[in-house]
Amino acid sequence: VNCVSALLADGAEPGDIVVFCASPDAVQSMRGMLHAKGEQAGRVCAITPREFALRLLENERVSANVGRKARLLAPFEFDFLLEDVKVTGVNPKRLREMLKFLYKGMSQLSDWESDWLVTTEEEMVFSALKESLGFTGGVIEPELSNLVTRCLREDSRLCDQFVIPHVLVDDYQLLSRASQALVNLIAGQS
Repeated sequence: VNCVSALLADGAEPGDIVVFCASPDAVQSMRGMLHAKGEQAGRVCAITPREFALRLLENERVSANVGRKARLLAPFEFDFLLEDVKVTGVNPKRLREMLKFLYKGMSQLSDWESDWLVTTEEEMVFSALKESLGFTGGVIEPELSNLVTRCLREDSRLCDQFVIPHVLVDDYQLLSRASQALVNLIAGQS
């Protein structure tokens, strides 16, 4: 909050500052503290990287580049997704563990490395997962920041549209590697 006050005192506009928080509860707390600092600080955006990535995915160019819509799968869709992945024939217990590994890999940008999957079984399950997600048009939380970050890295002119002059991150270390990469990518001056 003191950093926000300092930026505003130095002439920054509230719209030129975004504060990223690791959780929705932290966002609410931050908003309360910003409002307590006055009207100008109260107009500063506090948001989670997840919500920010969803907002970026609402942009037609980002959505077209990613090939998905700006919506997280509903619980019933997630159940269908799991059923689609079960057809790979992988033992259910092994499949649950493999999905945890794949989700973590997406949130940590491991899937950007060509050799991150070791076994043919992992490749088959990941391929089935991505195919099913492509069919639904939605996204799952572990891949959200990953997809948006990759899109913006690949299209610097598109990325330039979303640069924010001053980006502050509360509990940076609690963010996934993909969310860290996203907030670093859109930070302009500081």
